[in-house]
Amino acid sequence: MAAKRQSLTLPITDSEFSATEAVLSRHAEPLRQPPSVPADVLSAGNVQIRPSPSREFQAADNLIIFFKLYNAVPAAETGKPLVRVTLTLMKDGKQAMKPLDYELTEIVSEPVPHLTFAKYVKLAGLATGRYSVVIEARDMAQKKSVKQEAWFVVTQ
Repeated sequence: MAAKRQSLTLPITDSEFSATEAVLSRHAEPLRQPPSVPADVLSAGNVQIRPSPSREFQAADNLIIFFKLYNAVPAAETGKPLVRVTLTLMKDGKQAMKPLDYELTEIVSEPVPHLTFAKYVKLAGLATGRYSVVIEARDMAQKKSVKQEAWFVVTQ
């Protein structure tokens, strides 16, 4: 058994559109009981994400990408925010697969209002080596975006 301590920086809760640092994982497990109080920060609904501190994945794994977005502005027409997230996997400065696009509209109100991004990407077919995932989240109502990059390694 081994453990690794790693910091997780949450953004300051001001009015600026922002995101937590992306957590990469291969393992998610259902919560045994629905939370009666606000759940762990690494949970989405009734699922808890277990970070992979080594950021090493096998080609047969599903790469789970998890982060939270704060201060998205609701659209006037719907009363809900619309955040578009694009994931681009890169290897050696080149695109490794077609970008993946997602839309987030559902606000989670506890402990503070936010949108949760928890999606997986199949790594099957990728060659071994060092990759990065470029994540761009765009708040369509206020025309603001946040961008981050997280590296990982695909092994055999």
